[in-house]
Amino acid sequence: MRVLRQIHARMLTQWMPIASFSFGLCKIIGFCALSPHGDIDYARRLFSQIRSPNIFSWNSMIRGYSQSQTPSKEPVILFRKMVKRGYSNPNTYTMAFVLKACLIVSAMEDGRQVRATVLKSGFGSSPSVETALVNLYAKCEDIVLARKVFDEITDRNLVAWSTMISGQAKIGLVNEALSLFGDMQIVGVVPDEVTMVSVISACAASGGSRYWLVGASIYQEAAN
Repeated sequence: MRVLRQIHARMLTQWMPIASFSFGLCKIIGFCALSPHGDIDYARRLFSQIRSPNIFSWNSMIRGYSQSQTPSKEPVILFRKMVKRGYSNPNTYTMAFVLKACLIVSAMEDGRQVRATVLKSGFGSSPSVETALVNLYAKCEDIVLARKVFDEITDRNLVAWSTMISGQAKIGLVNEALSLFGDMQIVGVVPDEVTMVSVISACAASGGSRYWLVGASIYQEAAN
């Protein structure tokens, strides 16, 4: 960070084209916000000095706050400011980052508002955004809405399947979780450890001998 601050100081004292200065400042903000060796507070100070931040800077700040060691609603606040003041148009990365932030702080209502922006902006068909929505709703135990979004995903990846199955298993919907687990295998998506643990745990917690046998079978399959 000391070297980065020196570079920033030199940028302020030496003349350079506006485009070059803006590009350099964006790169510094990105490093400070996202690197494990960065400084999110320093990034925010630089960010606040930019009259019209570009989408890279917005995404860097939103993502940086969402992966902070001290979770907060700052990513959501930044996103609202971005949309309200008509700054750079959000993209799929923006939506995914801010939805992840909503998930971390369990901000369900904020997630619903972001989803409204998602649909309005035309990002409703983005697999990464849809998967982030499924993750948010499932973790907040709104399984009906999570399943609705899940069913709308045309190209479901492993994360989407695992998230939906885990969400159902978490609230005791064992039949639904097993059925979806079967559908996942039919379409050729290979389950990972998270999926296996979710299904086996649901079977074990159900208390029924039939589910115990199913769980044991799945465990044996995973072991092999």
